[in-house]
Amino acid sequence: KMVTAIDWVPGKYGILAAAYSETKPFDERLQVSGRPSNSYSLIWCFSDPIHPKIILESSSDIFSLRFNPKKTGLVAGGCYNGQVILWDVSVAEEQIGMKCTENLKCVQEQEENTRKAPLLTCILLSSAAKSHTAVVSDVRWLPSGLQVEGNQRIVRRYSQETSILVSIAADGKVIFWDISQMNQIDTKLETADEMQTSEISFEKHSWDPVLQIDLSMKTPHRQLGPLKIVFSGDSHFFCGTEKPMFVSRSAEGYLTCGYWSPSRPGVIYIGLADGRMEVWDLLDHSHQPSMVVSVSSCQVTCMEFCTSCKFGF
Repeated sequence: KMVTAIDWVPGKYGILAAAYSETKPFDERLQVSGRPSNSYSLIWCFSDPIHPKIILESSSDIFSLRFNPKKTGLVAGGCYNGQVILWDVSVAEEQIGMKCTENLKCVQEQEENTRKAPLLTCILLSSAAKSHTAVVSDVRWLPSGLQVEGNQRIVRRYSQETSILVSIAADGKVIFWDISQMNQIDTKLETADEMQTSEISFEKHSWDPVLQIDLSMKTPHRQLGPLKIVFSGDSHFFCGTEKPMFVSRSAEGYLTCGYWSPSRPGVIYIGLADGRMEVWDLLDHSHQPSMVVSVSSCQVTCMEFCTSCKFGF
């Protein structure tokens, strides 16, 4: 399997969530589309890279992950089938006593012989009819205090809560989801072995958007829409929406992902299929990368900055 998305747990050192997907071609995915199948994302602590701490179950492969910066127990995901999903891992964290100190020593309050990671089902799942019609390529939480009013206007309130989630996909839709009014649902915590024989109904977790913006560009033969701030093509990347503001020179390999630096304007990190990473500083020179680093023997599928950690990625 390939890693499709990662995100660091805010304020905790050495703990991250990772989503995985089968490396199936489009034709095979099309044949199994619509059939019930489960996918799993894992939460890891770096002190024990063999055993995952928490397992998150979903009805479709996850291609984007994001922890709530204020309520760090809430993690949102974007699905391959276009739906948006939400888990609450706070109950599992309390039960297994997962803590991670600054020197990455994970403290497990449970007994050492208990290796079964708790498996969590979602507490919210977006309505399929009102979700994206393409893979959800990115999800982001809006800053604290921003809310959507009944007239579909985004306003700022005096609140420290982060309750608005934004999802984006190639169908051209930017959809806003609100969790401020969600019901207090008990998160059912079971082990993976017990859940293998359980039937899970996701229909009870219906979740409708509060705002939708359509940015799609339709042509007779294709439909275009924004995926992220940084776009990547076969051998070059460009920045912009409808009209590119910048187009890079052709790279030696296939580009797989790209991210802006969270602290340095004009710095972009690009992942390649041959395992290299390019660092571009557009304020310095835009005709070539400032640095090229070999980070893996296989393709770089996703990158994420750890803004709350002392180290970078």
